[in-house]
Amino acid sequence: MIVRFEEFDNTPLETLTCEARGADSRGAWFTIDPDSALFVPWNADWCVRFYAGDAGGLEVFAQAVKPVRISGELIEFIALDLGVEVEDGAVRLTGEDEFEWNQVAQDYPAELVTRAQRAVNEAFERLMLAEYPFDRSAAEIIGTLRNVQDTSTE
Repeated sequence: MIVRFEEFDNTPLETLTCEARGADSRGAWFTIDPDSALFVPWNADWCVRFYAGDAGGLEVFAQAVKPVRISGELIEFIALDLGVEVEDGAVRLTGEDEFEWNQVAQDYPAELVTRAQRAVNEAFERLMLAEYPFDRSAAEIIGTLRNVQDTSTE
């Protein structure tokens, strides 16, 4: 599976080669490498990467995105600069400066600005309340996904 992130003006940002690990009613799980995973919710404008941290800690990067295409072996997103990061136990918002700059430089439509702000707020709130998919440590999530042999997870 290929996951591709682009800027609003179609400038490529990042391409990940992932292995599909399953899906449930809330979204799809992928492993990126032995120490990181990606969760793509079905009905949200954000996705999240989990990283295995020291001592089983939670290290995540949730980012506002606009889904472009999900088909076959390809998922494409427009990355919208805003994100929430947890590293070494500290939670912080990321990308505010880039988001403000790109609103003007790339002429983000008003609806896209609203969606990105709403998405990062939703991800932040779920993270703070330890709601799915933030209800387990990154190490636990990645360990579970490493052991998944079929295409269904809960």
